[in-house]
Amino acid sequence: GCSSLTQIIIPNSVEVICRSAFSNCTSLSGIVIPTSVTAIGDSCFYGCTSLKKLVIPSSVKKLENSTFYGCFSLEEVLLPSSLMTIGNQVFYECSMLNKINIPPFVSLIGSFTFYGCSSLTQLDLPSSLTTIEESLFSQCLSLAQFTVPSSVSTICDNAFSGCISLTSI
Repeated sequence: GCSSLTQIIIPNSVEVICRSAFSNCTSLSGIVIPTSVTAIGDSCFYGCTSLKKLVIPSSVKKLENSTFYGCFSLEEVLLPSSLMTIGNQVFYECSMLNKINIPPFVSLIGSFTFYGCSSLTQLDLPSSLTTIEESLFSQCLSLAQFTVPSSVSTICDNAFSGCISLTSI
């Protein structure tokens, strides 16, 4: 990673940010992603431990696996209403993430996506979701309440393991 890179403004000519493009850029605290970007690759911002806030443009329909894995300082991600899929481990160990709005048409949130998001207090899942995947909310220590949408027909292994503050589902 580029340990001294702090800011990125991606030009409008960029359509795809490839796999691990900014992985382990530990000083990266700000990035502007234009609407020309339609795809963000696996592990794109993996280990960007100084990143606090990010806006995903409406042109992105899917967050690939491990996009923000280990972004410990990430507090807020604004997801577009156009988003349909959130891959595996996307917000894994994003321990400062305290709330996130999942867009209404997301039909898949992959395994371990919110694992270790210990500051996450609440989350509303869309009615388009049918499965709560394996370890989806494991170790979400501050998650106090949760509503399972009526569309959900399957809750997988360890979905809420270690959610010590959870009082009602």
